[in-house]
Amino acid sequence: MLTKQRLFRVISYLLVLLAIFYFVSQLYQHAHEIPSLDWQPLAIAIMLATVLLTACNTLTIALNWQMLLADQKVHPPFWIVWQIVAVSQIGKYLPGNIGHFAGRGILARERGITLGVTATTISIESLWAVMVGIALILLSIWLGIANLGETGKFNYLQSEILLAALLTTLFLPTVSIWLLNRLFPSLSRVLGGGSLLCAPGWKTGLFLAAIILFNLLCYGAMLKLHAITLFQNYGGGWLQFMLLFGVAWIAGYLVPGAPGGLGVREAVMLLLFAPMVGPGVAVGISISMRVANMLGDGLAFLCGMAHRKLYPPTSAIVVT
Repeated sequence: MLTKQRLFRVISYLLVLLAIFYFVSQLYQHAHEIPSLDWQPLAIAIMLATVLLTACNTLTIALNWQMLLADQKVHPPFWIVWQIVAVSQIGKYLPGNIGHFAGRGILARERGITLGVTATTISIESLWAVMVGIALILLSIWLGIANLGETGKFNYLQSEILLAALLTTLFLPTVSIWLLNRLFPSLSRVLGGGSLLCAPGWKTGLFLAAIILFNLLCYGAMLKLHAITLFQNYGGGWLQFMLLFGVAWIAGYLVPGAPGGLGVREAVMLLLFAPMVGPGVAVGISISMRVANMLGDGLAFLCGMAHRKLYPPTSAIVVT
């Protein structure tokens, strides 16, 4: 008889397999519609910029994590925090989509950061990321993003709604932690490494949400540039690309078992972007973005390993 945990895993992996099957079938069906890549200097520059953006994303993740660690009275040097993040991020491509978190915990312990502290900060970091992603989903629905037209322009009232939604996002994780502690204290202790989760200060929460949102919007803008420079397609507006990429990202992030959101993100991107740019280009930008992201994560891993050679764990033990 399947336990709830095993049933959850089975359903998760079935969803991943279903998403991969859908994307592969659409790739096979629309492969002839993918425009020939235009490897002009600008297109090459955009591809390299996306790789570098992904690699540099480890810097912002490290900055967020360092602030969360500071809230837990743990103060490691920034470059040690980045080293841990850069090396462990590659683990997200392992089955289960938790390898990067497990790796971070192991590497952090080498530096004197307890597993309890790491578990607490990762849980808060993940909660903030999920809430920002959900806010983008709700915002896309509220603005009727599919009806913004080719330019993706929106009026003054909609811009106020955008600002209000983003500001509301800052408070949702704090409220969620409060509800979790009240309604499900045992789960909160599991996530907090033995202690109830404690919401970070408002400055940390503000910074955390702003950085996560900034990263997602940057990726969405890069995706738009992929469509323009690599596939010569100008369908869809900048706002559409920036918001809808966030929707696809959170879908890949939320489905357990998808290595780095692999398959799930691409399937959702195909569903969201095909009406704007056509299925061929939607498949093309999904693949080009995934390739750039994987190369960027690989570059960050190599840089992190090189830094680890220079500053091994024995040379910088963290004192809490």
